[in-house]
Amino acid sequence: MNPGLVIGPLLHPTLNETSKCFLTLISQGKYSNATPGGNFIYVDVRDVANAHILAFENSLANGRYCVVAQVLNCSQVLQILRQLYPTANFPI
Repeated sequence: MNPGLVIGPLLHPTLNETSKCFLTLISQGKYSNATPGGNFIYVDVRDVANAHILAFENSLANGRYCVVAQVLNCSQVLQILRQLYPTANFPI
């Protein structure tokens, strides 16, 4: 499975790579995990888990599978974050 940035509930108290990516974007205005052009590829962690189960249960499954729910540009991500956190001071 080849997921994009995995978002959703965390199972552990430490930050995962996606959370670190968002934190860097919010605090420093950098987006190192984006594709060229500043696009982010997102998928929910529950969809990734379901994709693994479906591939495991299907004997014909082989090769690589891209698991993507949505692609957003950096400016779209910041717009969503600004709507969710209107009092936050984003660097960009």
